[in-house]
Amino acid sequence: MISEFDKMRKQVQYLVSHWGTDRDSLGCYSYDPVGMAGDLYQKLKAPFGNLFFGGEAVSEEHSGSVHGAYASGIMAARNCESHLLQRLGNFKRRLH
Repeated sequence: MISEFDKMRKQVQYLVSHWGTDRDSLGCYSYDPVGMAGDLYQKLKAPFGNLFFGGEAVSEEHSGSVHGAYASGIMAARNCESHLLQRLGNFKRRLH
């Protein structure tokens, strides 16, 4: 079975970012502060109702990286899908 990552390997287009001089980000990224709470990542990526979070800031394995943003985005999408399917199942049960 071909993974989603393998499907995306072939570069079709690219964009060069100058985020170090971007006035909106000024080169910022997330990092683990000294004395950080052990459950910080769990709190950051916890869903809020039907709102799910992804991004490099919620990735424990690849914090502050594109890999982390991608992987956590996939995770958030799967969690959202699971949530919706669970609600749909509850909806179907009410109809019968």
